[in-house]
Amino acid sequence: MPDWYLAALLVFVVVAVIAIRWTLRRAIVEKLPVVEGERVLLTETGLTVFHRMRGHYRGRGLMSGVTVMLTDKRVILATGGPEGVHKYLLRQIIDFTTPLPAVKGSGYGAYHAKFRLKNGYATYFAGPKNVSVVDKDGKTGVRFEAPFPEHGAFYINPEVIIYTSHPEEYRKALGT
Repeated sequence: MPDWYLAALLVFVVVAVIAIRWTLRRAIVEKLPVVEGERVLLTETGLTVFHRMRGHYRGRGLMSGVTVMLTDKRVILATGGPEGVHKYLLRQIIDFTTPLPAVKGSGYGAYHAKFRLKNGYATYFAGPKNVSVVDKDGKTGVRFEAPFPEHGAFYINPEVIIYTSHPEEYRKALGT
């Protein structure tokens, strides 16, 4: 293998690492972001979370080892930790008290603006009517669907399923 090829590969890897770290810089936190006046109701670690974001074929996947913090206003999902040992990487926040923001346009631009992707993670807005309990393969999950009426031809409503042994805590927090 020629030396120039190895040098080009090394440059590519370094640039890719810098770009990824720059994109995720706001999502890497020392501790989970609980705002003043917010009460923590439940914290679970090691959960499996299903996340479908943009379309039927893209953005589907399971995340394992997720830390989920349920508060009286939001659900915070992150990987990494534990607090004080390793940093967290925020994956998404599900806000069930803030009204759904209206955005102009459609497609990816609307998706980016509505769900605040500039932070490095999505903030979904899902009210009590967009939450249900599901059973799949013997596991119980709490399903959140974030309304996205501005979606284009290749976009659907984002969906998050948190597989938990405490679905009643989520329903109680949401008032459903």
